[in-house]
Amino acid sequence: MSSSAALESGFVFGLNELFDLGLDRMEMAKIGQRAEIDFVGLDCGIMDQFASLHGKANHFIKLDCQTMEYQYFPYKRDDIAIVLCNTKVSHNLASSEYNVRHQQCKEVVTFYQQFYPEIKTLRDISFDDFKQHEKS
Repeated sequence: MSSSAALESGFVFGLNELFDLGLDRMEMAKIGQRAEIDFVGLDCGIMDQFASLHGKANHFIKLDCQTMEYQYFPYKRDDIAIVLCNTKVSHNLASSEYNVRHQQCKEVVTFYQQFYPEIKTLRDISFDDFKQHEKS
């Protein structure tokens, strides 16, 4: 979970409550995502903002980032603890290879679209399709 997404989510949630804006959690997550893209320069997805705003105690979330459908899965184990640690390691995704990797993924999709125009994202590429063109 990113600290910037947590701050964005908390900020937009607070404004929504303070000014009774009537935004739902999905709209707030999208606002946080736009802030990352437009002001930070990170071509990010919505997963971190979504998790910040949709988190539920003792549950995992299964999120389909393409359809935005999600499910909660209860998780309560007394014999296992999930621990989050602040390692105090600083990093800046906007100046990292993150945007480069994101662009490379888009280029792969563009490559496969010449053979399979219906492909919109990497997950649309079947293993068989991948194997057929992996040497190209």
